[in-house]
Amino acid sequence: MTAVQYIANIVKRPGLYWGNSDNNFQSFVAYWHGISSMQCEVPGFHRTIPGGLIPIHFTPFVREQIAPQSSLAGNGWMTFIERLTHSDTEALELLLKLRELYESSRFPALDEEMIQELEAKERA
Repeated sequence: MTAVQYIANIVKRPGLYWGNSDNNFQSFVAYWHGISSMQCEVPGFHRTIPGGLIPIHFTPFVREQIAPQSSLAGNGWMTFIERLTHSDTEALELLLKLRELYESSRFPALDEEMIQELEAKERA
């Protein structure tokens, strides 16, 4: 499973990941921070969840896609997404769309299997 597929699963059924919540985007951010911490602290944890759910270069990518001339230029991807959406559900859906776009622009000519191999090498 790729990182994009993992996020898509969360978007489809957020309650499976953090219970009932009207704050899906905020819950995702908290979930992502927890995963990031675990991947650093627990040996072998990276094998259970795809690495790179939110890649290090995602913020500049989001900035370029959404608002290259925006007054939000110094903010991170979370702020861009929150300010450009009207609900947490909409924000989570926009995150998935941007993550898919990031992946397709990063690996435009690669098929899914090749992407998984590259992600596995990144985690190793």
